[in-house]
Amino acid sequence: MDINAQLENMIEIARQLGIEVRCQGLFGTGGGLCQLRDKHVLFVDTDADIATQANQCAGALASWPGIDEVFLPPPVRERIDQCKQGNDI
Repeated sequence: MDINAQLENMIEIARQLGIEVRCQGLFGTGGGLCQLRDKHVLFVDTDADIATQANQCAGALASWPGIDEVFLPPPVRERIDQCKQGNDI
């Protein structure tokens, strides 16, 4: 699974988990998960390179409660597990 497919998969998983996903330009330095009032929002920085975007999404999902119980394709699971361990892919 290439990195673009991983990113799309993680965005879809985030949405399935009830996380609002906003893909927008943040000058290549932003992105990540935050809570705005009563909802969780994942910002994907479209100005960043694809690897950074994928790592931002993986990091957000790595911190999500119960992510270990969600089925993830093996390459996506590996990326998220690497983020849990504090390693970049």
